[in-house]
Amino acid sequence: IWYSSETHYQVVFRNDDLQCRITYRLDGTVEKTERYFTEKDLPPYVLVKVKNRFDGYRVHGVTEITTEAGVVYHLMLEGDKKWLQVQADETGHSSITRRFNRQEIALIARE
Repeated sequence: IWYSSETHYQVVFRNDDLQCRITYRLDGTVEKTERYFTEKDLPPYVLVKVKNRFDGYRVHGVTEITTEAGVVYHLMLEGDKKWLQVQADETGHSSITRRFNRQEIALIARE
């Protein structure tokens, strides 16, 4: 499916069962790509580093964003009491970008 705006074009499609999005500038150059997947498609090195750092959390979902600057992974990690939004790079270096209580996630899911 193609979308357009005054500043960009986007195409959304499935590739090997993964939801994908490519954003193009008006001149046709790629600005960024996004893929949405689960932990099974996360590079093993990144997965091991994240799981070691966030022991007791499960990977709920991953958004991979690729730009000229490189690849960044945005992960939602599910714990027994809290959820974490984590950003990781290709080397597995990661940082928490947001924390949620389980009740907050339930409210967001209903919206």
